[in-house]
Amino acid sequence: LHAFGDLAPAAKGSLHVGATSCFITDNTDLLIAREGIDILRRGIAEALYALAEFARCHRDRPVLGRTHLQPAQPTTLGKRACLWAQDLVFDFQDLTGIRENLRFRSIKGTTGTQDSFLALFDGDADKVEALEKKLCADFGFTSSYPVTGQTYPRKVDARILASLSGIGQSVARFAGDVRILSMTGEVSE
Repeated sequence: LHAFGDLAPAAKGSLHVGATSCFITDNTDLLIAREGIDILRRGIAEALYALAEFARCHRDRPVLGRTHLQPAQPTTLGKRACLWAQDLVFDFQDLTGIRENLRFRSIKGTTGTQDSFLALFDGDADKVEALEKKLCADFGFTSSYPVTGQTYPRKVDARILASLSGIGQSVARFAGDVRILSMTGEVSE
């Protein structure tokens, strides 16, 4: 800001008006999160397609069902694949809900009050609202979080991390089951 202020002295007093570093970093983080969610959803959809094919191919192949690693009763490999797929369906649904509720931080100002933007527009709240709507639309969001501080709500990050944990749990179960089935010779990795 100091360097730009030296180059453009007439603008020096207003270079930082309205926006903080979080205007850039938090909005960027939300864009990155949205893109990451979209990548994960595509990957899960591809995995579900492959698991559905696998389940169809092995719907009649018997394997021994276990409880606490002890033999329980017969089931099929196709049914086991449906269990793995169901976990991934839950993960896909979680990601979809997060994606649908993801908002932009937009132009909330230093503390989330938009006061500095109101000052820039001489108190015209309609202009501030129009700018916010335009920014949201330009970046592909339907709206912004209605209440923020300097940052967007960090509960958003917690929801994303919980979803990533869920995906990890699903994949760990799948891998563990395949490992046990391989150990008993019922399938080959």
